[in-house]
Amino acid sequence: MTDLQKLTENLTVLYVEDDEEVIKKMVEMFERLFKKVVIADTFAIWAIQGFDVATTLNLFEAWATSLSYTFQLYFDFSGYTDMAIGAALLFNIKLPINFNSPYKAVSIQDFWRRWHISLSSWFRDYMFAPLYIYFQNPQTHFYIIHTKKLLKVVHNYMNNNKMEN
Repeated sequence: MTDLQKLTENLTVLYVEDDEEVIKKMVEMFERLFKKVVIADTFAIWAIQGFDVATTLNLFEAWATSLSYTFQLYFDFSGYTDMAIGAALLFNIKLPINFNSPYKAVSIQDFWRRWHISLSSWFRDYMFAPLYIYFQNPQTHFYIIHTKKLLKVVHNYMNNNKMEN
């Protein structure tokens, strides 16, 4: 997610590049696709095997399954984000960074700031700030809670639709 103003600033500088630059960007795009299709989907197979197929797991299998799911989520989201950025770069559109090594976070707040940067920014700019400015209530926790509730609804809706397709 990015706002229209940032996106349209990039659209004014579209131009055709030489063949070498296009090939370089295509190679980068396929590297990003590899992260999603090969790495994430391999971890997904192992996670599904542990969570959905196995009836019992020993300690090692439980850890392997949990870590597989963790890495599957990471590479899946990172891969999609990188692919979107790579596809945009083919048209000389620079999208903002959306994923910044969340597993290196030192707190839950830091994790969330690193995980889905553009969605958080969008909700801050277009949901939280307008509500706060409109109502001018000093109890900001009210707006934070309702903004997070809306964020959860949108996030769950997007994830459920992704799973069904």
